[in-house]
Amino acid sequence: MPNLSVGKALGGLVGLAAIIAVAVGINNLINNQTADAGIDVSNTACEELASAQMAVDDELKERKEKAATNLTDDMEKASDDYWAERRRLEDVKNACETDALLADPCKALFEESSRLAQEILDNIDDGFDQAKADRREQVKKDYDECLKNPPPEETYEGKNAACGAAFAAGNAAAQQARTAAEQTAQAKYDTAVADAESQHSAKVATLAEIAEKCNQPAPTTSISIGGLGAGTGGTTPVQSGSPACTGTFSGYDPEIQKEINRLQSLYQQAQAGGREGGIGGAGTYAAKIAELRSEMLDGPRYCNTDADCGDPKPVCCSGKSVGRVFCSDGECANEVEECEDNEVCAGEPAECVSPGTGSQQQDGVHISRTIPEVGSCSQNLQTLNLQKGSEQSHRFEITGNIPGWVSITPPGGILPNSNVQITYSCNTVQGFGPGTYEVNGTIQIYDAGNNLVNTIPLTISITVTPVEAKAAISVSPNNLQFVYNHAKPVCPLNAGSVQINGPAGSTWSIGSSLPVWLQSASGNSGPVPAAVQLQFPCLLDSYTNQSQSTNVQFIVTTPDGKTQTASVGVSGEFTNFGGGSPEATVPGSNFQIKVEGLEGLKTN
Repeated sequence: MPNLSVGKALGGLVGLAAIIAVAVGINNLINNQTADAGIDVSNTACEELASAQMAVDDELKERKEKAATNLTDDMEKASDDYWAERRRLEDVKNACETDALLADPCKALFEESSRLAQEILDNIDDGFDQAKADRREQVKKDYDECLKNPPPEETYEGKNAACGAAFAAGNAAAQQARTAAEQTAQAKYDTAVADAESQHSAKVATLAEIAEKCNQPAPTTSISIGGLGAGTGGTTPVQSGSPACTGTFSGYDPEIQKEINRLQSLYQQAQAGGREGGIGGAGTYAAKIAELRSEMLDGPRYCNTDADCGDPKPVCCSGKSVGRVFCSDGECANEVEECEDNEVCAGEPAECVSPGTGSQQQDGVHISRTIPEVGSCSQNLQTLNLQKGSEQSHRFEITGNIPGWVSITPPGGILPNSNVQITYSCNTVQGFGPGTYEVNGTIQIYDAGNNLVNTIPLTISITVTPVEAKAAISVSPNNLQFVYNHAKPVCPLNAGSVQINGPAGSTWSIGSSLPVWLQSASGNSGPVPAAVQLQFPCLLDSYTNQSQSTNVQFIVTTPDGKTQTASVGVSGEFTNFGGGSPEATVPGSNFQIKVEGLEGLKTN
């Protein structure tokens, strides 16, 4: 085995120089109040809620398993690195101890004395060299003194103790490096699990909101439906006594009415003056007014417009006839129309219609809904409360061009029925793209004999609106790591940059308190996009070799006031502080670090 000097052996135990490094993790994509790069559940369809819940549960399980695997790998690497360094240290220690076995603290003096003696002998022919002989005598005295009191550090015991001390120091440094690596690994694991659980909780909450919207109850519409025809069992009244049906009008003459109006004025004046009898008395005027009214009622009804004859809208004179009034050549007249055999009188205004044209009887049921192109929406459109509107109403049946994405339950049955549910597939209609999609059907009413007695229109209109594209929110990386080497201080030290992106007009802010060893060079808030610079300000609670970690919460607020949060883990290792006590000063905005016994100082 070759000899190794103690100096070289000790030099091999010096710790490794630290390197500044930033480890960049995967991007965090924010959705439904969180930062995440996994499953996006913000636009989950109602039909996919169960599978989405299973997916986010599986995602949480996979992320925890991955974090545990990474923790195991990191811990094993920390252990392997330690034992590799320890084996190297043991090899150096063994070589050092072998060198110690050959320790001869006075060897150099002995060899020097021998050399001087030989030189005196070699040159004796030229005369005796007294100066050299004196120098040899002094070396011999030093040698004798060395034999009596050898230098401790040059003895076997001293060199062997130095080997052990160097090994102990190197092993302690390796142990410290292992502990720091294990702490960093544990902090990384804790951050990964916390983020996974946070994202899972946010996604579960989003799915719960979607489920609530999907199950939102439909509004209820009450409809009284009956037979279309007029008369017994129908919904349209018969007005057989109307002038439109009888042709009998109360008389009316504009000239006679004018005279009546004049006499009424005179009558009121006579009453006011207290004149009752005689030609100008109130009694005379009252008798004349009564005579003229009787004459006008017994005469024809003169007119200028149809409205002078009464309500011009047609009415049902019977279940099979329609009557109306009109002005003809200045006198009121009427007209009665008999319906065809397959028709009945119905509606307002009345007309002869077939039972299959119920739109004439009532407006029908019209349902409309507006939904976004993406996102959740209630599948419940309307609840129909169908009531009997006449004795003829026995059962109903909803038919027509009803597509598969509309469901009507039940589509028919006995009246009354207060729970006819109309639903639709929101996801299917959204897939059609922006536009309006209509469904046209009918509610048909049958009597006990299964005869169609009325038809009411049913229309459904769904409008899909386009969704304005918005820039995705992202915060990356999700982990930063740095090492501060106190032997070569750089203050402040760049710890890494966090890139924040999002919709135009968004802002970011730091939502957590930063530890003393970390600060933001970009402030605590600002507009998006942004590159937030984090740095070590050369401040610690204690100036010793150590590892630190923290989670920095970034809050992104969009223009509509919604906030989303992302967590970035930051880990730092602080090395080579030695045994001295550093002095930290802060002159103005500059940081200075001074360590006794170390050269090199950078001021930024």
